[in-house]
Amino acid sequence: MNVVFTFLVDWTHHLATELELLHKHIEQGDSVAILTCLNDVPSCITQPSASLAGCRRCIELRQKAIGLLPESVRMNSLSEFLTPEDYQEEGLIDPSFKDIEHAKHFRVDDWDCGYAAVSTTIHNFRDHNLSTPESQNAYRGLVISGFRAHRAMSHYLSSHKDVDRVYLFNGRFAMARGIMRACQRQGVDAYMHERGANNTKYQLFKNHLPHDRPPFLESLNDAWHSADPEVRETEGATFFTNRRMGIEDGWTSFTKKQRTGFLPESWDPAQRNLVIFNSSEDEFIGIGEEWKNPIYPSQGIAIQQIANDLQNTGMKIYVRMHPNLSGVNNSDTDLIKLLDGKGVEIILPESRISTYDLIGHAEKVLSFGSTVGVEANYWGTPSVLAGMSFYRELGATYNAQSHQDVLELLQAKLSPKHRLGALQYGYYLRTFGIPFEYYKANSFHSGCYQGQQFPPSTRRTKRSQRIINTGRSLFRNYFRKAG
Repeated sequence: MNVVFTFLVDWTHHLATELELLHKHIEQGDSVAILTCLNDVPSCITQPSASLAGCRRCIELRQKAIGLLPESVRMNSLSEFLTPEDYQEEGLIDPSFKDIEHAKHFRVDDWDCGYAAVSTTIHNFRDHNLSTPESQNAYRGLVISGFRAHRAMSHYLSSHKDVDRVYLFNGRFAMARGIMRACQRQGVDAYMHERGANNTKYQLFKNHLPHDRPPFLESLNDAWHSADPEVRETEGATFFTNRRMGIEDGWTSFTKKQRTGFLPESWDPAQRNLVIFNSSEDEFIGIGEEWKNPIYPSQGIAIQQIANDLQNTGMKIYVRMHPNLSGVNNSDTDLIKLLDGKGVEIILPESRISTYDLIGHAEKVLSFGSTVGVEANYWGTPSVLAGMSFYRELGATYNAQSHQDVLELLQAKLSPKHRLGALQYGYYLRTFGIPFEYYKANSFHSGCYQGQQFPPSTRRTKRSQRIINTGRSLFRNYFRKAG
């Protein structure tokens, strides 16, 4: 088998994942190659400004990680596979920012580079409308980065017809999605890697993004039906109890600093109390149309409309802002904060008011796709969903199709849905993934690879500087030829 690795990020878990996969293919006797960024692009997910110091550190870190393998593997630069014609065509690209919808649907070479650049920019700036000059400039640079990655991989695959498989991280960001689309166009299997259920696992996604909902549901159902009935229910329940206790399994707990038994001072159990849980829209807004909210243009506008239309209904509305939005200021978070006292009471992200006490005491909850929607179902509270989610088709929530649906469901006397779907969801998220063999994590950000510190220390060497200089020389030479 002939396999290509891309090593596009230097984040510990994902760097260790790609290293382990490369290690396994070497041990199987496969032919392996690395095609990666060596300061070849104006911006990326881990180095938005492509600063020299940041790029040096990233190259050094990946170089040292690859040095832990049982044999030497050369890192090939994207620039080695870009032509003068590519740079000439790049000069004709005009990714001028007009508005977020135009940016998302911008295409070059007939692939979704606009969505990929938007997704990456939102991740880095936490601004889902790209409303600042800084985020708009970053978007333009990321369109170019995606273009170069797509062209480089296209040329590589055209000149290496025997490639069977390409590995890359996640697939939704600018460079990775460009590489994935190049593979799809040439009929080469692209394997996206991501975190598994916890630090001991990773997961692979063949020819689709980790966020694609149909494959997720298929995997969830397969896992549930093949599991021991007693084990799956126990593990499914453990997922929810661990989250309530603030135990950090799959990722950072955003509720562990909250105080149990702590509700807003205005809480009156004699009232009809509705709690709306918003979420950070960063991750999903730039993926594709399947994650677009079918009802509202934004969660802030949704809350504003709901509050206006539920006045004088006798319902008390609380909005629990997601703790992950602490310190985030964008048009949506600003709008929500301005609604405080206008038919709703806003609970800020930094508040220590307990999410789970709110769930337990509310008549019902409304969410837009965050995990709290299915958690409410598990803990026996009717849950209304006004957005897209991985659990939307599991029967755990009342799924609204329109704003009128939302209003009717919120005013109705609802019973909790059966929690089978919640248990299925919890079981899958607690158990999915492939166990590491060579990497052992001791936190989210560090561990050991075959007994050696990981990630390795990053003191720049002459070799890493030589790699950077070589990449820059290729870059300059191509521009000279193109001119």
